[in-house]
Amino acid sequence: MVHYDITPSKQASLPRYLYHQATFRPAPVHSVNLAGQTAIAEAKGAAAVQKLALKPDGTKRESGATVEVWKLDLFEYGSVLSFAKRAKETLERLDIIMPNAAMGVPSKRAFHPETRHDETLQVNYLSTALLATLLLPVVKQTRAYQPAPTRISLGKVPTWQKDPHS
Repeated sequence: MVHYDITPSKQASLPRYLYHQATFRPAPVHSVNLAGQTAIAEAKGAAAVQKLALKPDGTKRESGATVEVWKLDLFEYGSVLSFAKRAKETLERLDIIMPNAAMGVPSKRAFHPETRHDETLQVNYLSTALLATLLLPVVKQTRAYQPAPTRISLGKVPTWQKDPHS
């Protein structure tokens, strides 16, 4: 019989969720080759570009990869619509989508002035789901130009991205 250190009710508690949100650190990615692929991931743009330009040992990558930072504000549905439209009009391929926003829980509940949705719910779930849904036609139209299916991850760093040696 298997014995677990924590009960399901404690595992699913709000304090445990908040603890994991505050302490989770994804493992560094070392062995994944993204040469020639197109990926959409939400991160802090300039910092992400600098990290992607370097190898794990800190030396500059020699590949001819291009990294672009596009404006996307998940607080505004219009921004999500514009982002998806730009992707549909400009991307020749779309290999990876990781629309993982993260807005911490504010001390006071707030609602978006136009949509009247809870701001945290709108950023963390509604806009993320909208973006993923709007990018599905892009996935379909670009499928013929890439050797493997598009990967869509709506959670933590997927296992195919983790470095087995870290």
